[in-house]
Amino acid sequence: MRHAPDIVYVWNLWSLPLSLLAAAHQSGKPVVHFVSDMHMTRWDSDPWYRLLDATPPLKWKRALVQKAAATAAHFGWLTSARCADLANAHFASEYLRDAYIGMGFRLQRAEVIHWGVADAWFGTTPPHNGPLRLLCAGRVSREKGIETAIEALGHVTRWSPEARATLTIVGGSGPADYEEDLRNLVPKLGLGDRVSFVRKLDRISMRDMYARHNVFVLPSVWQEPFSIALLEAMASGLVPVGTLTGGTSEILQAEVTGLVFGPGDAQACASQLRRLVEDQELLRSLGERARSAVRERFRLEQMVKRVEESLQATLASTGVRHASPGDPGGRW
Repeated sequence: MRHAPDIVYVWNLWSLPLSLLAAAHQSGKPVVHFVSDMHMTRWDSDPWYRLLDATPPLKWKRALVQKAAATAAHFGWLTSARCADLANAHFASEYLRDAYIGMGFRLQRAEVIHWGVADAWFGTTPPHNGPLRLLCAGRVSREKGIETAIEALGHVTRWSPEARATLTIVGGSGPADYEEDLRNLVPKLGLGDRVSFVRKLDRISMRDMYARHNVFVLPSVWQEPFSIALLEAMASGLVPVGTLTGGTSEILQAEVTGLVFGPGDAQACASQLRRLVEDQELLRSLGERARSAVRERFRLEQMVKRVEESLQATLASTGVRHASPGDPGGRW
């Protein structure tokens, strides 16, 4: 069955070849991208373009690549690496939009539409008394700076052994050598069974994991485009303690909805955690304010509404008659 949409909405092509966009952009239909990372700037990662730019060691291999590319170009499957028009794009954060502008993309009508979380995340009640239960969740890779969280726990354990603080690291898909480095760091700091590693969890299991912790540590040392895990943790009532890199400053407000420290500064992170150990009222109040901030600004319903309104406005600007998404006559 062939589709004849009025508009094409492209939702994050991470790990897919950017040349797949060619057909959409050549269709004559308006194309709108939702951009939540830097993937649209990485045309060098596209399999077609990377093969064309490379010099295979065997002449016959390069000839095959060139022949395949010529065939693809003939049928309109492969076009210029600048085929993506981001003029109407939706960006997940102001940081991302500004980064793309800085790289020379023209974003005349682009909008910032922050990610939103579903209401199910607001039902968690984390323990705001008793021991500090720290959680790191996401990709276990060096740019996430997870060693900072482990080192910070080491400081807290030495300063306040009675706190009985623990750290759970949830994630996967990162470099094996980095995770091995983290596991080796734990006994070196004398943390024993205070640190546990859990493989990547499904959404239901992740909500249960949030319910067993009261602090979410985001020690990223890279420019986070926009952390969904941070939103989910705050919606679940955990206190965020993190760095303000990239789009994180659009979510986390220092001393209002959480506590902050500089990238790679384990001692500063530990000092913030110690405040939560010594002041459980601060732990409770920050958790409540974090949840309220997400409920007010980052709900899924708000996000969907803004996306729909923007797509309708884009269609209206093209003169195409359209119906609402709930109307059978509307084609999205």
